[in-house]
Amino acid sequence: MTRVAAVAAAAIVAATLIAAAPSGRAAAAVDGAPLFNQSCALCHQAGGVGSPGLAPPLIDAQLWGRLGARASEYVAGVMLVGFSGTIEVGGTTFTGLVMPPQDRMSDEELAAIGSYVLSTLNGVHVELMAAEVAKLRAAPPTHAQLRALRRGSPAAERSAAVNYVLHCSGCHGMDGSGHESAGIPDFRAAVGAFAMDPEGRTYLLHVPGIVNASMTDAEIAGVLNYVMDRWSAEKGRFARFTAEEAGERRAHKVSDVVALRRQIAARLNAEGIRTAAYPWP
Repeated sequence: MTRVAAVAAAAIVAATLIAAAPSGRAAAAVDGAPLFNQSCALCHQAGGVGSPGLAPPLIDAQLWGRLGARASEYVAGVMLVGFSGTIEVGGTTFTGLVMPPQDRMSDEELAAIGSYVLSTLNGVHVELMAAEVAKLRAAPPTHAQLRALRRGSPAAERSAAVNYVLHCSGCHGMDGSGHESAGIPDFRAAVGAFAMDPEGRTYLLHVPGIVNASMTDAEIAGVLNYVMDRWSAEKGRFARFTAEEAGERRAHKVSDVVALRRQIAARLNAEGIRTAAYPWP
């Protein structure tokens, strides 16, 4: 029979970790086990077994199996923004959960705690890296997105802003400026030219950051629309990308995406349409 544990607000943990240890340690010195014992074990108990009526257990094979490769994202998200709502763990329902954000801790400390919970306590072969914490800190998920992710719901798809940070900002920058010297074009006031052109739209769906990304067609369409909304000077002059279009254009075979871009850019430039410099070798 399901036992309902009513948990009041304030500093109660939802589905993952409470952390209040001091930040600022060097990455190499951060050890997840003592940090967990100092900051999380008061509620979750040693070994993450949980406290009946207070904090859910962190040892949850069904949860981590359901999350798969996104387990580290979930752990990092909950630590950074907190958690609220109702969850069920091992037949016990926890209601009224409210966990405050633990974003005052450093990326390295949060990564160490997350890796300890995933790898040591649960035997999950997924490590939380400080770089992933930093990227999620820049574009944090909402509580609703975390609840959907925990359930394995289709609504758990990452927001376009988060996907841009995770998959695009490393090359194009948070401001879309790119790195011309490294062959990364500038999005600003130039990227919309490709969205206005049918062949250009196919090109956009074959750039390395899209081809190599583990995103759904809907997420890819969302990222492209996010880029256009932020940096295109031609807003309203082309159709928004859809999941259906993303799937169809990704299915087209493109043997040389660099040559394709140069071909499209030369044609657009000849028509008086500006494109960003692209000094790729």
